Amino acid sequence: MILYSQDNGKLARGLAKCIVDASYLINSALLKTHKGPGVTLTAKNWYGATDIALMWRKNAHNGFSADKKNGTPSYKTFVDFMGHKNLGGKTLLYLIDGTYGSRDVNGKPHPKWVKAPFNNDWCCSLLASQDGVAIDAVGMDMLINEWPDFGSFNYCDEYLLEAAGIPTTNSGVQYDPERDGKPLDKPLGLFEHCDDMRNYIKLDLQYILAK
Repeated sequence: MILYSQDNGKLARGLAKCIVDASYLINSALLKTHKGPGVTLTAKNWYGATDIALMWRKNAHNGFSADKKNGTPSYKTFVDFMGHKNLGGKTLLYLIDGTYGSRDVNGKPHPKWVKAPFNNDWCCSLLASQDGVAIDAVGMDMLINEWPDFGSFNYCDEYLLEAAGIPTTNSGVQYDPERDGKPLDKPLGLFEHCDDMRNYIKLDLQYILAK
């Protein structure tokens, strides 16, 4: 079970048996926006490991979205997912499939990516990392850079700030996803923003040349 660090209302607590029984996990998400939380990347991907109802309208989404108006730091469910012993705690590799990338969480990918370095083509990117915070930060920057007018991006990075700030979080929350009295005591990963996607391309090129 995942008991959450704070009272999370009706949010699902059961975890899939295959997740609990696994020795290690690979978390593979799609690169896309999401109304409410802003992005749906590897951290939100863990929601699918809980005992959610097949009818999505019956599922609660407590603690997912940030304060879009003022950015007031608060408890974030995603951090509990990332820090839980049977979820983020077992993960050896994080992947984000940006082969297409999408501005809409529903339906087939659309539209093509207009800005450099994609230049009116599909995103054609595959991200891989052992750091769940860092990979979501990169995916988030890519989406924000391409669609800055998307209405849910305000403060969508709050869960990453919380995860990277443990044990001294901006919200003051002590994250203890198992409720065993042993709160997480070190950051769950590294977080930074990159405003220009061409910088990511330069880093990749430097790595290839170095090899």
